[in-house]
Amino acid sequence: MRRGLVLLAVSASLVAASCARDGRGLGSPNDNNASIIRETTTTVDGDNLGSIYDDFAGETLPSEEEGEGMSELGGMTMTLPFEPDTAIPVKYTCDGQNVSPAITWADLPVDTVEVAIQVIDLDAENYTHWVITGLRPETGGIAEGSVPMGSVQAKNSKGTIGYTGPCPPKGSSRSYLFEVMALDRRIPLLTGADPDDLMEAIGEATIESASSGAYMSR
Repeated sequence: MRRGLVLLAVSASLVAASCARDGRGLGSPNDNNASIIRETTTTVDGDNLGSIYDDFAGETLPSEEEGEGMSELGGMTMTLPFEPDTAIPVKYTCDGQNVSPAITWADLPVDTVEVAIQVIDLDAENYTHWVITGLRPETGGIAEGSVPMGSVQAKNSKGTIGYTGPCPPKGSSRSYLFEVMALDRRIPLLTGADPDDLMEAIGEATIESASSGAYMSR
C-alpha cells in the first residue's frame, strides 16, 4: 500500500507549518472531521504549559523560555520545543542524541479516546521516523525521549521500533512533518506493527489533528 500525503500544503519555505490531515496511509475521514486549515501561530499560552503531568517528572517538556512553536488546526493545538519552519535541533537528529522531542497538545475534541503522533520525511516517499499511539489525552503531552506505559509504537523505516531522528544524506536538506492526531477509539495493534498498518488504523479513527513542519540540512 502506498502512502500519499493528502491536503498537505508544502510552502516555498521548505515545509508547511500546519495541515488539516496528513492522510498518509489513512482511511476515509470520519463524517464529523472538519478539514480547516489555519495559519500557524508561534505565540504560546503559558497557562497550558505548566506541569503537564506527573508521570515524567523531571523530564523535558516545552517551556516558554525555550521558544517553542505551536501549530493550530480548528480548536486543537500541538507544541514542539522549536519553532515551525526552522531547523530541527541537532539533539533530535541522527547527528545528535537521536531522541524524540517533547510534544504537547491542547483543546482536543471532547470525544478523544487516545492520541497518536507521527513524524515523517516529506521528501522521501514512505519514510517514517516515528508512529506512536495509545497516548492518554489527559496527560497533555509526551516528554522528551519518553515512551509512556501502554503506548504502541510501529517499526520505523530504519527497521527499528520507535523513534529514529531525521538524517538526510550529506549535502542535502529535507523537510519533516510532526503531527498529533486525536482518535475516537483505541487502536487494536501491538508494538512492532508495520507503520502502514498502524497509520491506516489511526487514520480511520482520527477526528482532528494538528501538525507542524521543520527541516534538517547536512
